[in-house]
Amino acid sequence: MRSAASLGLAVAFVACGNYSDEDIPFYEALPASSQLHVTIPAANGQAICATHTSIALAAAQSAGGDINGGLEDILNLVDLIKSVPPSKREPDSRSWGPWNDTTHAGFETQVSMTEVDGGFTYDLDEGPKSTGDFSPLLTGSFSGGEAATGSGSLSLDFQTAWTLGIESPADPHGPMTVDYDLGSDPQSIDLSLADAGLSLQAFDYHWLHASSGDGKFSFLWQDASGDVLTWTVTFHGDGSGVASAVGTTSAGASVTVTECWDSSACVDYLQDPGNFTRAPGCAANSPCTIGSPSACPTFPDGGL
Repeated sequence: MRSAASLGLAVAFVACGNYSDEDIPFYEALPASSQLHVTIPAANGQAICATHTSIALAAAQSAGGDINGGLEDILNLVDLIKSVPPSKREPDSRSWGPWNDTTHAGFETQVSMTEVDGGFTYDLDEGPKSTGDFSPLLTGSFSGGEAATGSGSLSLDFQTAWTLGIESPADPHGPMTVDYDLGSDPQSIDLSLADAGLSLQAFDYHWLHASSGDGKFSFLWQDASGDVLTWTVTFHGDGSGVASAVGTTSAGASVTVTECWDSSACVDYLQDPGNFTRAPGCAANSPCTIGSPSACPTFPDGGL
């Protein structure tokens, strides 16, 4: 998934290494893709399941991968700021550019970053070359010592890309916003997409991950048949987990599913009244129950 707004805003840079010690806090406030990353555990090994592999875990891994792609698109823009020394320095601010956008002929990019109340705000703007008419594309804020252990927010306005005519067909309309807290335990990433795009449905995605390895992920999933489910998946670091889902089929029928699986992603329990998951050994459109809930992994206080 590569959006126009990843915009690679592929700017032509010549990094001269002209940094100062006073610049370092500005750079350290900017998150990297390795820090903002939705992690969903993979199955442990390649076991042959007596039942079948978890549909919930597979959906979570796919949705998590799409979110990581969207985050990477945003952070590609942020990386532009890290690529070169500031063009202008003030006591509480730095600015970069404007530079030619080599991905979109006739456009240029500029960035500004300001220290505010112990934190930082930053803006990346795009506009027609040599007009001085810039529109905000990416805005962000940060608080904490450095991005790896701080909290912040990012917002990428895809509508600006559409208005300027530099969008990709896969881009949604409207904003994608990200709020993150990497200094807490559990860490959290919340991504809100106002309109479907980037292989994701419009939804408020929520991810938690604790130092123990336990995590939780809430996401909206649409399969190839057009069935749409809201999943909540809780998992241990070894890959085992439990999940519940509610939603509707493409025909408008209601769906509820409860599932759990072991560290090899093999289903230990399934309660699927309409056999939405098409579980092997269960009749189509008939109630499907496999195993017992007593086989499910447990989580203190019900999970994160």
